[in-house]
Amino acid sequence: MYSSTSPTGLFRVQPVCTASQQQLLAAIDRKVPADLQAAAEGSGDGALSDAELMAALAGSANGKAPGSDGVPYEVYKVFWALLGPRLCAAAAAAFAAAADAHDGGEMAAALPASWREGIITLIYKGKSLDRTELASYRPITLLNCDFKMHSGKAAHPNLVRSWSEDLSET
Repeated sequence: MYSSTSPTGLFRVQPVCTASQQQLLAAIDRKVPADLQAAAEGSGDGALSDAELMAALAGSANGKAPGSDGVPYEVYKVFWALLGPRLCAAAAAAFAAAADAHDGGEMAAALPASWREGIITLIYKGKSLDRTELASYRPITLLNCDFKMHSGKAAHPNLVRSWSEDLSET
């Protein structure tokens, strides 16, 4: 909940119809999308290759706001030869630690702190809305670009398998 005092009622706590909620949840397809499943099946070694990470970077748009580290995609693109191998090695270590911690329930804590934080900011919706009204803005979370590269469609195969298992249990 962002504002319980919003004049438009946005983000105000509302009663929930449990029957409708259950009907909606029952209708949701809990299967992992085919492209993610294919990535999960991949080579089976669980490592994110330099080429996969470069493909994720190539698919990211320039001019996007970076997260708390202030490093935009353009820096990674220009210095890829220097940063790429280091990012792959760091990701492999982080994901290996996360996979080891998965059974103990501390998976998220094994990932770098910078991957577990974001900056929440408000952006103006535009459309000649009154800039003095909270309802004229929407919240976004700025995440570090290195995290977004690792968590996109080229996401780590072992995590995709884990998501699939988690989705099938809910």
